[in-house]
Amino acid sequence: MDNLRANLATGSPRDAIRKTLIQIACASAHKMGRRGCLVVASATEMASKDEQIRQRISRTFSRMQSLLEDAVRRGQATGEIQSRRDPEALARFLLCAIEGMGVLGKTGRTEEEMSAIVDVALEAFKW
Repeated sequence: MDNLRANLATGSPRDAIRKTLIQIACASAHKMGRRGCLVVASATEMASKDEQIRQRISRTFSRMQSLLEDAVRRGQATGEIQSRRDPEALARFLLCAIEGMGVLGKTGRTEEEMSAIVDVALEAFKW
């Protein structure tokens, strides 16, 4: 979470979002990605079975989404992000892309494949 917060707080919102997604894509394609993420593993395995875990995972995802939403709002305000879509919906979409890359990384995807996901995701922002 601290990494996400730090990445999104520096530079232009557009560059910060792009940098964040690229870092996650690269990490997901390497050894770290194959190990996976405790949050994703907990969400997929335990959240439907344990209310306390579901609530904790939900709070984590909400905090991540909030950081992403703030960056999107800043980008829309400066004109760097031309999409007029709802910032909350865009942030939720980014969160899905981020967590999805974590899942795909476990299957041994290449850095090129993961980077292509970033390119497609960023098209939603029309920049």
